[in-house]
Amino acid sequence: MNSNFHKNRIIDGAPSHHCQLKKGFTLVELLVVIAIIGILATLITAASVSAWGYVKVGRIKIEMSQIEMALEQYKNEFGEYPPDFFDDPALVRHVKKRWPRYAGSTVAEDIRSAIHTAYLTVGVTGLFYHDSSDSTNARACQFGSLVLWLGGFPDTNGRFRGFGADPANPFNVVSGQYDDKTFIELTYDASRPERGNVRPVLYDNANPTRCVFILVQNAGSDRYVPYVYFRGNSPNGSNYATGIIDFTTFQEPEWGTATGLGIAVPYARSAGPNVWHNPTTYQLIHPGLDGRFGAINGPRVLDGGTGLDPQDMDNIVNFGDGTTIKSLLP
Repeated sequence: MNSNFHKNRIIDGAPSHHCQLKKGFTLVELLVVIAIIGILATLITAASVSAWGYVKVGRIKIEMSQIEMALEQYKNEFGEYPPDFFDDPALVRHVKKRWPRYAGSTVAEDIRSAIHTAYLTVGVTGLFYHDSSDSTNARACQFGSLVLWLGGFPDTNGRFRGFGADPANPFNVVSGQYDDKTFIELTYDASRPERGNVRPVLYDNANPTRCVFILVQNAGSDRYVPYVYFRGNSPNGSNYATGIIDFTTFQEPEWGTATGLGIAVPYARSAGPNVWHNPTTYQLIHPGLDGRFGAINGPRVLDGGTGLDPQDMDNIVNFGDGTTIKSLLP
């Protein structure tokens, strides 16, 4: 019998002392494995962040589509899109067109008083100003126009119920009598703001009583960013020239007290003279994932990219074939 027959045989399920098996990894192999895991983790994280960004943008677009549908319903009902408070004569014409029996003589003042009363109804101390001699007060109306025209006034539960039931005095809600004519579901919950899509915002730090309801999108972690509405009514697009909403002085903690949300302006297709997007309809603008509209005080022209800054690039709009401003640039 061969004397080497038993040298490499297995005894009791384990190799004999003559069988040499390598145990564990060498240092080089371990480093290679760690490097591979790190690369895979980086790729997965980047893909997850990108996917989550697409989800957020998709949610904003869905909400923007809902606002668009509400505006179309409003136009079908009253023959035109609601005004945005940049044009006083247009505001007066619209009110008299929607309420032919309107008996008031000072439209802006009536609206201001009515909104002030509505704030007190839900326990929010604030004013909704529109005073052509005070640009700060006029500004408050401009970024609250979507809430006013699509929702009207809130009841004591924070649900917006439309305007007053009396067509001769629609800005006076008497004994809780509303016309219940709303075009989008708007709610405000003081105890749980994340439950509603409307938020009271302080816009004048020098006067803490000045705040306004604004239509917002919940960006997570109790951070809210607004939708901005610019109404067009001129075939040549020149009517947007004064469409500027300065959010830089906002005093909302989640928006930052230093720079706020930037400056919202409508976008032009081309310059010299400016031809604005959607000149006869409207522009809806959302500040995008960075929560900033931009820092340049307009005009911002997409043809050639003049007047734009990096904060504009992810702004989401309702015009063109793209989703963001960046996707619309040539």
